Amino acid sequence: MISLQRHLAARAYQNAWANHRLLKACAALPEAEFAAARTGFFPSIRATLNQIVTVDWMYAVAILRRKGRVEEALHRLLAHAFEHQVHHRGQAHAMLAGTAVAPPQLDEFFCANEAGLRAADFAELGFSEEMVWGR
Repeated sequence: MISLQRHLAARAYQNAWANHRLLKACAALPEAEFAAARTGFFPSIRATLNQIVTVDWMYAVAILRRKGRVEEALHRLLAHAFEHQVHHRGQAHAMLAGTAVAPPQLDEFFCANEAGLRAADFAELGFSEEMVWGR
């Protein structure tokens, strides 16, 4: 059985990989399509991606809320941050489907037998299977 630390690290790598794939596709959009009004919680792909990164910057163990400084356990914040990214990344992915750029596959598993499917992305990110899985 893997430790919670190893599990969270693997989730962080998977999250970074999915972000990389989505951002790479979005980088191929002309500025007008990137900023165009679309249906979603935030009104454009640009605004949705901005929401993701803004929340990422905000979340540290001590976070500022309306009621002041609040301290949270790291595992709780990471669980929320991952879910937040999945939620909004899905919205940006759906918005991307309405453009000339094909949305990338984001729900591939991190299974051992699928390492070849992520090898090029991992090389671009500087990741290795050993980094992710600690083998």
